[in-house]
Amino acid sequence: MRDAAASFEAFLVREAFAPLAKAIGFYGDTVVAAVAQAMARSERGGLTDRLEQSMRLAEPPDSATDAVSR
Repeated sequence: MRDAAASFEAFLVREAFAPLAKAIGFYGDTVVAAVAQAMARSERGGLTDRLEQSMRLAEPPDSATDAVSR
């Protein structure tokens, strides 16, 4: 789940920095994508954590663990 949240955050960062990627030239997209992915995976307490938490809350309860927790 964290990978999905980090990928979405990286997508947002890549889009925000698209003009910079274009200005860098040939490798701009690759550099911006790599930096955005690294930032999203390593951050704590930011957007990735909030997205992960939201996805966990939206997940339907597992019937096996739900019965045990009652």
